[in-house]
Amino acid sequence: MRVQFRPARHRRSGRSSRRPHSPSEGSQGHGAASVQDLLDIRGFNLNAILEIEPEFLTDVAHQHDDDVTSFVFRETRPLDQQRMEEFLNGVLQVYGPSLLRYKCVLHIKGSERRMVLQGVHMLMGSDLGAPWKPGEARESKFVFIGRDMPREMLLTGLAACVACGPRPPGPRRASAA
Repeated sequence: MRVQFRPARHRRSGRSSRRPHSPSEGSQGHGAASVQDLLDIRGFNLNAILEIEPEFLTDVAHQHDDDVTSFVFRETRPLDQQRMEEFLNGVLQVYGPSLLRYKCVLHIKGSERRMVLQGVHMLMGSDLGAPWKPGEARESKFVFIGRDMPREMLLTGLAACVACGPRPPGPRRASAA
């Protein structure tokens, strides 16, 4: 798996789309779509979820616990796209199963548009968002929800992705010696 911040591509036509599962044939007015185009878009892949969490279908005694936490990273300085990609690749490889949900809007150096990123476990997608308005305060906001997340490592690593800062440390799990 490799994280890359690129606009989503529609599978059938290759055109850029904010909704990669939207129909490619013909065009209809805003809000006009057939039920067939709205349903069965194959946007959820059960096999991919089962690879990450084999007990997904058998966990019938579901309950929330204190292990689930959340936190937000905020940064007003622009972030370096390559550093973010490298850091997030490592985070997803090591901590992906612990990351229940994450989403962000990023201020990437040299981009006049927001970078929007969201994911569940090791499944992540990104796309270009709306352009920054003239005079608008640019800020990156990254929200994490997960279990036993290495909060300080994530905050330190994201802070090191600032375009003018030192390189981020690689994510590492503590191991028993």
